[in-house]
Amino acid sequence: MLVGPTSAAIVVSSSKGAILPTTMASLFVDNGYRTASNGTAWSAFSFIADYFDFNEYHSTSNFDKMLSYLSQKDTKGNSKYFVIASCGSGLFTTGGHYIVLVADTNGTITVYDPYLYSGKFNTASRREANVTVDGNSVYVTEQSFKTYANYKNFWIFSNDSTDKEANVEITQNPIQTVQNNNYNTVVGNTYKLTNRTILYANSSMKGTYYTYLKNTRIKVLNHVTDNIDYIYISATGRYAYCYTSAYRSNSVSTVQNSTVNQYKKLKSRTILYKNSNMKGTYYTYLANTKVKILKNVSSNIDYVYIEATKRYAYCYKNAYK
Repeated sequence: MLVGPTSAAIVVSSSKGAILPTTMASLFVDNGYRTASNGTAWSAFSFIADYFDFNEYHSTSNFDKMLSYLSQKDTKGNSKYFVIASCGSGLFTTGGHYIVLVADTNGTITVYDPYLYSGKFNTASRREANVTVDGNSVYVTEQSFKTYANYKNFWIFSNDSTDKEANVEITQNPIQTVQNNNYNTVVGNTYKLTNRTILYANSSMKGTYYTYLKNTRIKVLNHVTDNIDYIYISATGRYAYCYTSAYRSNSVSTVQNSTVNQYKKLKSRTILYKNSNMKGTYYTYLANTKVKILKNVSSNIDYVYIEATKRYAYCYKNAYK
């Protein structure tokens, strides 16, 4: 059971948008956060905070400091923070384990345990903690957690899910072909993402978003604009909005007029790559990030400089405003 990636996937899915534990596990492996014993390195969680651009991230081994975050609620009563906890042999495990703390209400902590099974807390060594289980949720008092969990460290992530998923009614159009700025998109067909891609919950291409890996299969449900489609991702059962360029190659074969030395702003949250093949190491930048074009690499890729971070990277041209 990959409890480290699963715990991280729970936090990201709750705050940023759906990601499968298997996808998270691949992220950890690809970026060197699996230990020699096939566990998850503690440093993986700071990586997740940066990778998914959380508004806040904290790390502490102090129980009371962790509770000061976990107990906070927004005006609607939702938790303002989620916590990944590392535990040793005790209430939740006989070895090493990660769990997710999602709320603290009136002195009772709500826990999502990636390795929850029937009768887990009904053993001689665990009954005294008086744990309650309801579905996938585990409830334990602050004092019992402090006494029996054998916690080692806590990683605290802000709940950034301020945008709700759009409720979009799907019009069941017949199969049709539409021309999209040199793209030929067929509504009803299934495609694969050509690179690691950000998909959005809203057609404004802002707010809640989800990151998917190269070759993720998507089905085009509706044509929204000349470069945005409404899609379905079968791997996660989620609907989202996607730039057409994310799965269809630009058919323009010649490089446009030179834009070298021009400054551009990113029109939405964007992934920039370290390598010109648009694979491997990458960085996520927010909308309106200013970049300077240093070289027109191809018809759809530029080499750019990001002054805010003093970093050089490769960028798809359709990312500019």
